[in-house]
Amino acid sequence: MESKNEIITINLGKGKNFLVRGTENRYLLVDTGLPWYWKVFESEIRKRGINLDDIKYLLLTHHHSDHRGFVNEIMKNTPAVVILHKEGKNLLEGNRDILGECRIWLIRILLPLMTLFSPPSPPVKLREQDILLEGDDDGILKSIGIEGKILHTPGHTRDSLSLILSDGSVLIGDTVMNMLSPPHPIFIDNREELRSSWDKILREGAKVLYPAHGAPLPADVIKKP
Repeated sequence: MESKNEIITINLGKGKNFLVRGTENRYLLVDTGLPWYWKVFESEIRKRGINLDDIKYLLLTHHHSDHRGFVNEIMKNTPAVVILHKEGKNLLEGNRDILGECRIWLIRILLPLMTLFSPPSPPVKLREQDILLEGDDDGILKSIGIEGKILHTPGHTRDSLSLILSDGSVLIGDTVMNMLSPPHPIFIDNREELRSSWDKILREGAKVLYPAHGAPLPADVIKKP
């Protein structure tokens, strides 16, 4: 089935956020950038004729700072309900980044310095209306006409989520990164879970992967050789 839901890419520095258009110009936002990109985000959506009030949901693919950065601004300025996996709640509210194993030796060495000059994003206090998922969900988004399914895809982090649309487009967060070959995430919490999540995404009919870092990729890149 072809998806009726347009994907709009918002480039914020080295990362990407995505808006998925539902019916009646209602939108799902996937992730936020670092806090200082809030004004850039506002400007970018205005250029596309999208109002802040049109954003009805915010899906966090995981708790890392470059994905939760301006969640507080979204909560203040839009009607968006935040969707995340339950494993991310304490990490969001406690202002913690669990990074896991790092694949790049230079980043491992420089990480303490990088953290000093780029401190974690502000803590997020979730509200009663926000949604904590325990697994996959194919019902939440129907209310705004999005033909898709939210998948729990741990491996990069234990709270990682991906969104697959009915045409096989996958907004995959950092479960895949198009920055290295092979396209593993730079940080891996659990390699076995990551492989299982890739297999799951393929079983669900993935065709094109939209990572938060790097250009879209054909889903074949995560097939076993």
